[in-house]
Amino acid sequence: MSVFHTISQKLVSRTPHLNWEDPIIINPRRNDHQHTIILLHDFNSTAEPFMRDFIDTTRIPHDLPTVRFIFPTAKADTSGVLKQHKGPYQWFRVRDPYDPNVDTDGQIPGLKETSAYLRVLIAQEARRLEDLDRPSKNRGYDRVIIGGLGQGAAAALFTLLGMEQTLGGFIGMGGWLPFEAEMAALIREANAVPVEKGHKIKETGSVKVQIQKLVRGVLDVDVCDPQSTLQLETPIFLAHGDQDRTTWIGHGQRMREVLDSWDGLGMTVIWKEYSGFGHCWKPHGKEPKDHDVTKFLRLVVGVHARAFLD
Repeated sequence: MSVFHTISQKLVSRTPHLNWEDPIIINPRRNDHQHTIILLHDFNSTAEPFMRDFIDTTRIPHDLPTVRFIFPTAKADTSGVLKQHKGPYQWFRVRDPYDPNVDTDGQIPGLKETSAYLRVLIAQEARRLEDLDRPSKNRGYDRVIIGGLGQGAAAALFTLLGMEQTLGGFIGMGGWLPFEAEMAALIREANAVPVEKGHKIKETGSVKVQIQKLVRGVLDVDVCDPQSTLQLETPIFLAHGDQDRTTWIGHGQRMREVLDSWDGLGMTVIWKEYSGFGHCWKPHGKEPKDHDVTKFLRLVVGVHARAFLD
């Protein structure tokens, strides 16, 4: 662990609305901080085992020495029948983990709280990167990458869709899109109205604006320009294993359809399906140095890899 200079430090004050465990941080291995990656663990996990598995299976922190990594921990669910006992650590409540479209209303409180926390972390890192006096077209936000595994990917993606800044990138493994069914319905509604017979969606804004209005309504987020879709310019990397028994690959495919379809959000998405791959970070048979996440970060996001620095 020490080879990665892993430390735990407080990023946010312990206020009543941000009473979260301190995240685990891996500082850049070189004295040259250029990007920050914030990764959220899956349901019923915490930052520590997720971070260890991430390092052991990918070696990404070793290969990207100018990146600062942040691993937050979700809150434990205390809303069950036995409230004196902590339930699973989760970013938001999901009644049926095999069908995340069930009881979406019950997901709203957790999504709202998690998103507020993640936006604080993102803003802090953006300010940190902006203060480094390097060229940045977006006040440091274009050097912050977020993502996660499973439910962590879902929470991070929903947060991104509610923002008003373009981030450096998004990485999602074995995830899904909260409120995907509602978003898909908006897309179908827009496509069902012939141009010559009316502009039902256009009367209230494009389908992109309608979807982000839905997301921001769930998260209770106010933005300066509700019509702006700058966050949709964030490049996306999504991967899913066809043997994933935790999150069905179909949920990942539906997420991709909403994100990158020309009649949906129209985002730039790199999608990977791994044969024989389950619910984790490393596809079977792939060497860490060939990890697709590293390629995405290096080629699309512009993160400097070790081979180009040594």
